[in-house]
Amino acid sequence: HTVWEKTPVKLFCTVEGNPRPIVQWYKGGVPIDPPNTPGKYKIENKYGVHSLIISRCVVSDTAEYSAVATNQHGTVTSKATVTVKRASGAAESCQLGLVPHLSEIHPSKLEVSLLERFPVSFGVEG
Repeated sequence: HTVWEKTPVKLFCTVEGNPRPIVQWYKGGVPIDPPNTPGKYKIENKYGVHSLIISRCVVSDTAEYSAVATNQHGTVTSKATVTVKRASGAAESCQLGLVPHLSEIHPSKLEVSLLERFPVSFGVEG
């Protein structure tokens, strides 16, 4: 998925499982830790929909992102590639000290599906 520089992108996945899986987001195989980069990443979990929001993307945000869901039954991974492009003429304008006009570039949304259910076993005691 391609987004413009200085725009946010939202990656999200739906995770189901019993017991409830723990989800970790990665950029290029490295765990994303929002407190280490204040204001850059935001991770949310609402009703089983896990989201990673990257604010004000820059070219160095171009990478493969993954959501890894884990519980006692195993691990499921879903991956997505994000490519950040510089707006046309932005490099030249920035060198002159001008701010490029980006009002027509809208935030992008990328859906990452992670719908595989973890196996659940039921037994009877007694």
